Amino acid sequence: MAGLSPLLARGRYQGVRALAWVAASLVGPAAGGAAMDRFGAGVVWGACAVVGTAAAGGFWALTRRPV
Repeated sequence: MAGLSPLLARGRYQGVRALAWVAASLVGPAAGGAAMDRFGAGVVWGACAVVGTAAAGGFWALTRRPV
């Protein structure tokens, strides 16, 4: 993270990154539990599979070297 940020904004970038992780740790379990209660575990895990596959495809496409 520090290598990707501008020299004078490294603390701000790292603070926002830490805040994002903390927010995800707080909201994720509550949102996942509510979604499981409302839609069922199969729908939630299916959505996780779709989102995870799309993210993996996006990462693959972004890191592919041009031929």
